[in-house]
Amino acid sequence: MNNLLKKLENSDWKEFFLLEEKKPYFKTLIKNINIFYEKDTCYPEKKDIFNCFLFTPLSKVKVVILGQDPYFIEGMAHGLAFSVASGKSKSLTNLFKEIYNSFGFTRNNYNLTDWAENGVLLLNTILTVKKNIPLSHKNIGWENFSENLLLWLSKKKDFLVFLLLGNYAKSYQKFITNKNFKVLMFSHPSPFSYEISLKGSRCFWKINNLLNERGLKEIAW
Repeated sequence: MNNLLKKLENSDWKEFFLLEEKKPYFKTLIKNINIFYEKDTCYPEKKDIFNCFLFTPLSKVKVVILGQDPYFIEGMAHGLAFSVASGKSKSLTNLFKEIYNSFGFTRNNYNLTDWAENGVLLLNTILTVKKNIPLSHKNIGWENFSENLLLWLSKKKDFLVFLLLGNYAKSYQKFITNKNFKVLMFSHPSPFSYEISLKGSRCFWKINNLLNERGLKEIAW
């Protein structure tokens, strides 16, 4: 874990991580994560935990898509919310339907690294999970980390578009305090809730439209 944090010292996220490293909750979090990864099978691989920051420099962030915690099935999670390293996800399949509804084309690549590299911060509010047990790393400190990150981003960035999917993600709206930020909120793309409000929302068209209004380059979804 310490080697992973050293990688971030060379990124423009350094300021945030230096702030967090000094806080007691973060020291305890890192200690616990090291213990969990030694005794359990956890996802993503330890080297991938902070991929959303490594793949998306602060200077490039235009959009933030907020997830809950990583996929808990082997081979799927790789440090980017909703993204699948290999295989498919039913939630992502539904999210791709909104790409079709927005632009009329179908995306078949479930690995969202290209989104991350083009300014979409794919952030899970809980960054790790034990194999086969969703939310197993809830309340160990990741929530504090994510809350502090959103508050920090609200001070550091002039403009961002947030996509909050599902009630869990929506609960973080209160930490998005910059009045210039735009926040879109819909139901989660899981088969159980997709039709509540996400279906037909054209959320990706709306995001690009908001970016256009600010003179920013659209995301190639």
